[in-house]
Amino acid sequence: GRKWNIKCFYCLLVKRKICVFFCLGNVVCKTKARADIVLLIDGSWSIGRLNFKTIRSFISRMVGVFDISPDRVQIGLAQYSGDPKTEWHLNAHRTRASLLEAVANLPYKGGNTLTGLALNYILQNNFKENVGMRPNARKIGVLVTDGKSQDDIIANSQNLRDQGIELYAIGVKNADENELRSIASDPEEIHMYNVADFSFLLDIVDDLTDNLCNSVKGPVDLTPSLPFSLIGGGPDAPTDLVTSEVTHYSFRASWTGPEGPVEKYRVEYMTLSGRPQQMFVDGSVTTAVLPNLNPLTEYLVNVYSVIGEESSDPLKGTETTCEVGGDTTDVQLLQLIPNTAYTLSILALHGQSASDPLTEQGVTCTYRTVLFYIQMHVVINVLRSVP
Repeated sequence: GRKWNIKCFYCLLVKRKICVFFCLGNVVCKTKARADIVLLIDGSWSIGRLNFKTIRSFISRMVGVFDISPDRVQIGLAQYSGDPKTEWHLNAHRTRASLLEAVANLPYKGGNTLTGLALNYILQNNFKENVGMRPNARKIGVLVTDGKSQDDIIANSQNLRDQGIELYAIGVKNADENELRSIASDPEEIHMYNVADFSFLLDIVDDLTDNLCNSVKGPVDLTPSLPFSLIGGGPDAPTDLVTSEVTHYSFRASWTGPEGPVEKYRVEYMTLSGRPQQMFVDGSVTTAVLPNLNPLTEYLVNVYSVIGEESSDPLKGTETTCEVGGDTTDVQLLQLIPNTAYTLSILALHGQSASDPLTEQGVTCTYRTVLFYIQMHVVINVLRSVP
């Protein structure tokens, strides 16, 4: 009945198995995408044991919507205070039941708040292939903290983003909102939450799980699936990625389509530290121009075959756009016509935008023919010939 609605998660420690399985039946993140999620939980003394029970309930609601398996979503957890500690790695729990059991028994650590150290810890210890991270899975980090960090968080959070890890930051009570903004990926309205008290955590969990589910799915067009069965879990990947027509603001990506059926291709492109952008092209097209890029910037390119909501493994490549400007301020114009008026306009370019022109007029010189008369003499001793 209704007594088993959202509030049933408060009874997680009393009637663990009955409560968890009954409540999660109607709340599911429907996707076959693969994602590796690492939760980073503040276990400092400022939280307190009673509030830490609320955090356990919050985590259960957050992770319980996912299909937990080695082929779908994996979730690891590290707890930090003065020194971070891995509670379980990504590959530790292969089912939702096992994961929720671990959440229910999550111990309270206690200590100081060193968030920067903890962010570096999960990069060095949890987002690793030898503990379950899959190269082709989406990588997501979720921080939950209740206070201001006592060390630097900016460089360590940027290091995570530089490795393609999408970061969520959830602050409670005394959390520093500027720190949360520095940690969270863009846009902050999706990736950052800040609530006044632990009791409000369960008020944001539904919105948070919706956003997490979308991050797991990735930027995929949610069109109805085609009526056929996919062998091997998804369409075949494209091959032979080639880039060409490189300018300072764009370049072309071309590839070879697979032998199997393809509805469309999804082309993702991003800088090393930026958020992915995407475009779709029809399955009959195997080339696309990537526009609105930054000059002299390296871009990562991933091309996926797409059928319905199913995507192939990515075809990966890189390209660097051309440099704009430089130190050259002199140029020589060649092959002009003598004694002719010319108008010269100089414009500054950035992307596809141009400045107002600097215009000058000038006339080339008259071409003149100069004749040289040369006299030659043959001299033998002191005798000289007639020229």
